[in-house]
Amino acid sequence: MAILYINPGRRYNRPMRLLVHIKGATDQDLERAVAAAWQVFEDARTHPYEAAAAIFKMEGETEDLTANENALVHLWHSAETAAVAAGGAKTIDGGCLELEIPRVR
Repeated sequence: MAILYINPGRRYNRPMRLLVHIKGATDQDLERAVAAAWQVFEDARTHPYEAAAAIFKMEGETEDLTANENALVHLWHSAETAAVAAGGAKTIDGGCLELEIPRVR
């Protein structure tokens, strides 16, 4: 798992972890999966937080997505597909990608 420190311009800078869940995967499989997902975001020069925010907006279905948000949703799905493949799952249903943002108390 990678711990990421970012400042998305929203007046906070909390640690975030990019996680991959694949049933039956070893720790090494999960490390490869996280690296593959992170590479997709690096190649796009986009932080996973931006893509996750677009996913949350899409799932909330409260308003239409912009063209940029649609591209971010596609990027998230590409990273998830790369992670699942690198982690050894046979299908996308075999795993999922998550951005964990710990609660501040």
